[in-house]
Amino acid sequence: MTWGNLGTGELFDQLPDPALLIRVDGGIAAINPLAVALFEISTPAEPGNVLDLLTQPERARLDPLAWMEKWADTPDAPELDYVYLTCRTRAGNEKQLRIRVARIITTEPLYLIILRDVTLSEARLRTERKAHRTASRLLAMSADAVINVDAGMHVTWVNTATEKLFGYEPGKLIGQHLGKLLPGRFRTEHTEYMRRFAQEKASSRLMGERARVWGMTSGGEEVPLEASITRLHVDDEVVFSAQLRDLRPRLEGEAAVQESNAQFRELFEHVDQPMALLSADGTVIAMNPATHALLTADIDVIGQDFAGLPWWSSDGGSAREGLEDGLEECRQGRIFRITPTFEFDGKPVTLDVSMRPISRDGTVFSILAVAQPIDA
Repeated sequence: MTWGNLGTGELFDQLPDPALLIRVDGGIAAINPLAVALFEISTPAEPGNVLDLLTQPERARLDPLAWMEKWADTPDAPELDYVYLTCRTRAGNEKQLRIRVARIITTEPLYLIILRDVTLSEARLRTERKAHRTASRLLAMSADAVINVDAGMHVTWVNTATEKLFGYEPGKLIGQHLGKLLPGRFRTEHTEYMRRFAQEKASSRLMGERARVWGMTSGGEEVPLEASITRLHVDDEVVFSAQLRDLRPRLEGEAAVQESNAQFRELFEHVDQPMALLSADGTVIAMNPATHALLTADIDVIGQDFAGLPWWSSDGGSAREGLEDGLEECRQGRIFRITPTFEFDGKPVTLDVSMRPISRDGTVFSILAVAQPIDA
């Protein structure tokens, strides 16, 4: 049999893919040069059997000869579009091969097997799938809400934090327009913003840089949010991913701090006991009216070193040294108490001074000094 000036054997050898001719018993009747290289066969004339080229797990998983008959009988079956086998070369290397089979009728039935080495592409695909699963799991477990939307602003994916934040049951947001999560008065503005953002060169933007963003829960409650948004191009389509953080805990914390500061300021200004607020390094930040009344001298001490104030002078410097030791104790997070003496109207006055560190997250950021004159 010939094709033009080529005989059948020559044509087989010129195929652009590795190819085998297999007998019904699995014996290799012919192998082209590309298949010789693929299977790292040093002696092409070696007959061998196709089963010898399969790994043991593949042999246990299926009956290759039965499958070849099925593939030959139904070559266009959809499930055969992506048929892969793990094979082992003569050198012992495993390769992932895509298989296509056709029946050749000659003096004896033969199977023509066309092979394509997909080892590297499959490895890349596994790496990409692993990275995708890892990223998906991280996003799914994120404490921040994450929402993916298409170019039409319809939700394509959300994590559990999103459903919890907005009060929706799992899966209920998929396919919904993003505007459903916005108060009505912001929807037109947000649509215009997204339209402009889709045309910008920048691929991400912190929406919180413009202003606080507001969302709306399923129950109609408006929620202050901090948001960032990223634009991606996937298969020539624009996809947006928004990361949202509920600002209510932070705002509640700030309000609590402000209230606490106001209460402290009220106490600090009106208590009859002398008080001084110092920075962690001992610099005077503020003194209450009771302290000014005790000192009487018209000296601006704000910004001065507390241990170096001019009143600690009547005992040869021991008061200053004691106060410096006290400041160091406070920086270590410990309360310190000392009874220094200072000059008042030319007379020494002894004070009972308590120095207490004020810390946040384990870090001392200021010191409160409270004094009480000791009667002679």
